Amino acid sequence: GVAWTPLDVETFLSAGGATLSRDENGVIVSSGTLPEKDTYTITATVSLPLVTAIRLDVFSRDTLPAQGPGRNDNGNFHLSEIRVRMFEPGAAEPRDVKIARATSDFNQADWSIERALDGNAVTAWGIHPAEGESHYAVFEFAEPLEIKAGARLAILLEQLHGGGHVIGAFRLSVASGPREQTVALPKSVEDLLSLKDTERTQEQQASVAA
Repeated sequence: GVAWTPLDVETFLSAGGATLSRDENGVIVSSGTLPEKDTYTITATVSLPLVTAIRLDVFSRDTLPAQGPGRNDNGNFHLSEIRVRMFEPGAAEPRDVKIARATSDFNQADWSIERALDGNAVTAWGIHPAEGESHYAVFEFAEPLEIKAGARLAILLEQLHGGGHVIGAFRLSVASGPREQTVALPKSVEDLLSLKDTERTQEQQASVAA
């Protein structure tokens, strides 16, 4: 599989007034005020010279309602849009980084991960009824992103559905692998891929092929 490198996060802000803090594993946790809607803005430097995709992990935690990973009463969240901007040294303004494809390990019916790229704040990615478990999504850039010295990325996680459907715990990482490797897979398939071919049952082989 592809190697994911955690972003070197510098700042993280909640537009809705939640308290964001970072734990010893680099996971950013939202607590305190529960806003109706929120946008998290994360700025970071990148240690890779080239980036082809960004990964958002959302984590289940005992401190979140229904174990999260969202802060809604049922543990869900809705990610309306993700935006990535690149700040280059000496540039007058940041440029938007185009995301070509999104995949996730789990999609709520009618709230699939593509909705986080459709430019529509009303649609979103959600994970009901698979609350109480960690999930992740991968966003592939249309073009590989060359990271020059001193460059920074800003990632905006827009959570505009309302009703406190905001992410409770998350981490961002990047990869420079080829497209066919930067894909989110259902957990059952990820577990199977870690088995050697000879260890898989026929049923498991079929699941991986699908």
